[in-house]
Amino acid sequence: MNSVVWRTAVAFLFLLPLAVQAGPAPVATPEKVKGALAELEKFADQTLKKTGVPGMAIAVVFQDEVVYLKGFGVRQTGKEEPVDADTVFQLASVSKPIATTVLAALVGEGVIHWDDRVIDHDGGFRLYDPWVTREVTFRDLLCHRSGLPAHAGDLLEDLGYGRAEVLHRLRYLKPGSSFRSRNDYTNFAFTEAGIAGARAAGKTWEELSADKLYRPLGMTSTSSRFADYAAAKNRALLRVGREAYRIVHSLFDQLVSRSAVLEHLGSSSVLSQPLREEAQARAQRYRQDPHLLNEMSWRVVSRPGAPKTAYQRALLQAQEACRLAPGTGGLLNTLGVAQYRAGLFQPALESLTESDKIQAVGLKGSHPADLAFLAMAHYQLGQKDQAQTVLGRLRETMQQARWAKDVEARGFLQEAESLLQATTGNANTKSP
Repeated sequence: MNSVVWRTAVAFLFLLPLAVQAGPAPVATPEKVKGALAELEKFADQTLKKTGVPGMAIAVVFQDEVVYLKGFGVRQTGKEEPVDADTVFQLASVSKPIATTVLAALVGEGVIHWDDRVIDHDGGFRLYDPWVTREVTFRDLLCHRSGLPAHAGDLLEDLGYGRAEVLHRLRYLKPGSSFRSRNDYTNFAFTEAGIAGARAAGKTWEELSADKLYRPLGMTSTSSRFADYAAAKNRALLRVGREAYRIVHSLFDQLVSRSAVLEHLGSSSVLSQPLREEAQARAQRYRQDPHLLNEMSWRVVSRPGAPKTAYQRALLQAQEACRLAPGTGGLLNTLGVAQYRAGLFQPALESLTESDKIQAVGLKGSHPADLAFLAMAHYQLGQKDQAQTVLGRLRETMQQARWAKDVEARGFLQEAESLLQATTGNANTKSP
């Protein structure tokens, strides 16, 4: 798994059976368990300080009895409410052993079998490959070997899509590997296994997990319904660490520059309140000043050699800027350059031609970036005569005082000359 970015106050459950070692296993006695508890409390305090996790609860179960139950730290960073034995937490990937335990109960009762085909219990389930859809079993989903790419569906969930919609959309996702060839960690494969098992039992997953696990264990405060967690007064809240803020802010800059997406994130319960407020603020800033997006895009596309993914993100930013302020020459210029960098030569030609017309009026002359990338777009489309004509215009423009010493403009000229002369071999026409 990737390193943890989202930190949460977590609950630990310590089971103390016989230790697993080579040779005879030492017997855990009540005295040894009791003696270990003092060290456990020291370990808990050290863990909170070391990791920055605000709080956790620890339960020790020995010989089917709860012999220790205590909370440490606080429920929310910056608040004083303590974690105690009854504080509820979001379970994160503890859902995996819970799901398999509940399904194992159904296997024990003969309701399902590990090698049952999932589609036999959930007729609406589909994956991209019809053959895999027909053959995939509970065992395949729980072993992460269905062929789904790692973390398939997680981003949709992060954007606020519900469980049923994410599961439905798995059918449109191309496999990350061939069926049963390797393991790729997939949260929604477990989700589907749980849903299919619940349908086989004639229940919802929330009902089934309570019937087979929570109630038999006396876990009266535990639920598989997020609404129950949200309604609990004694609950631990998620915490976002510094690294998470850095990554999310980077995503705001690079991936979700579209105002509509930021607005959606701003109202999403998936993000913490500070991040929702940040998304809302950025969406508002971009609406008020699309040039902010334009500048973000230009910093990337004005230089050759960036990764393809960086140019693709920059193209999204430029497209959004032009959507928010259509017909603006400077924004069209960035859009055309971004389209060229992304390999969209015909759209680049059209955007740059329009930008050149607009800027010729505003600047009382063409902008070197328009001309340089127009020449290169013509060349990439096989229009070499037009490319040379525009390159000639660019050289003339660079003789003007306002551009003669402009380092960025001279870089565009050199890039265009290098491309056009790579095949003509006409070095004599190169600018000084």
